[in-house]
Order: sequence, then structure tokens, then C-alpha cells
Amino acid sequence: MKTIDTPFKLWVHLDMSKRSIFPAILIFVVFMVVPVIFWIISTKKNSEDVKGAKTGISGAVIKIISKNGSWDMYKYLCKDSTECLESVSSGKMVEKTSGGGVEDQFVNLGYSSDWANYEFLKIYVEPGWGSIERFFSASKSNGFDEVVFRNIENNGKNYQVVLIPTDILEQTTLEIISFSDN
Repeated sequence: MKTIDTPFKLWVHLDMSKRSIFPAILIFVVFMVVPVIFWIISTKKNSEDVKGAKTGISGAVIKIISKNGSWDMYKYLCKDSTECLESVSSGKMVEKTSGGGVEDQFVNLGYSSDWANYEFLKIYVEPGWGSIERFFSASKSNGFDEVVFRNIENNGKNYQVVLIPTDILEQTTLEIISFSDN
């Protein structure tokens, strides 16, 4: 090591040993190659993974009219109507869908082959978190006589639940039901 006196009275130490540039080259290569590899892998996905790419999907369309605030729609699969009517939350929960106060909100229910082991899909709508308490009434489109409406009371609240046979969902993609808070 060598010491040099500068005009500003600073001491500068010079290290005369040679260092390897291999770590710097390795870091540069990794940061250049990893994004290229990620891009190649991500573009090789099949088009079947893209939602909406497949046509002829069966299911149903549910219309929600909620002029007085947010809403939550619950969907349960039931082995039979007795299981569906035990309580509001009886059966196997499929999903919960939520939305804001709108005049016409359409929710697509895509049929899954897993639903073949169940006889009914139970749906009901309730006010969303933070919105005013109200009742959602259901109505069905013409030609769906197998769709059944029932009222269930839970914790002092009345719910109108809709039981849709899963075989209808397997065959259609039409608007079957509407829920409204009017």
C-alpha cells in the first residue's frame, strides 16, 4: 500500500492488488438472462388458460338491481332440496360475489363438471357491508319452471333463496334470475 500527500492534506491509500471482475460479470449476466427466460416461459402458455377464449360454456346469468347500496351474492351446492333449505348457509359454498349500488349488474355463473354430484345450486343476495338493511326479492325468466324460490329466516332476517337445478345450468347460458332491492 502506498500513501500520497495531496494539496488538501488528505491521505489517499492506493491498493495495488488486482481484483477479479468475475462477480461483476456474473451479476450482469443474471440480471440480463433471468427476464428473458421468464418472458419465454410466460409466453408458452396455452390459449386454454385465457378466460373467455373457450366458447360454448354453460352456466347462467344473474341480474342484480341494487339501487340502495352494495350487495353480496352467495352460492352453495346442495345434494338435495332438504339440505338447501336447512339454513341460509347450508350446503357446500361455491363462492361469494359482491358489487356496488347499480341498476343493472350481470353476474356470470359458469357451470363446472364438479357440480354433477349435486342436485341444486342455492343463491341468495343480501346487503353488502356498510350499506342499509333491505330485502332482495328474486324473479325468474320465463321457461324455467324448475327454478324454486323459498324464504328462509336466519338471525331475525328474512332471505329469499333460489334453488336452481344443476342440470339446467349444464344446458343453458341464459339469464335465469334477477334479484332486486326495490
